[in-house]
Amino acid sequence: MMERRNDLMRSDLRENEEAYFLDIDLPGCAKDKIQAYVENEYLTVEADFRKEETAKTIRRERYAGRCQRRFYVGEIRTQDIQAAYKDGVLTLTIPKKAYERAEEERRITIE
Repeated sequence: MMERRNDLMRSDLRENEEAYFLDIDLPGCAKDKIQAYVENEYLTVEADFRKEETAKTIRRERYAGRCQRRFYVGEIRTQDIQAAYKDGVLTLTIPKKAYERAEEERRITIE
């Protein structure tokens, strides 16, 4: 079961006339360990912070595991969501246009 750790995915939501911008902090997470998808009107972001250990850990203060956050986005066409990951911040651009609901889950490509 995935542990719920909202403190690991702190986020800011901004907007302009055309879109919403969701910035999610994921420091130290490799881009290929992040997944984003829309399913049943919710945007889900999952991240895996586990790293391969090459030495014995004596003390651990940083989180190592999987976590996720979900955001309600309503009916939206996921093909139009853009995602970019830079300097430990995932930025999702979600257009404000009204769309038909997607029939099935679709993964979002992270640039």
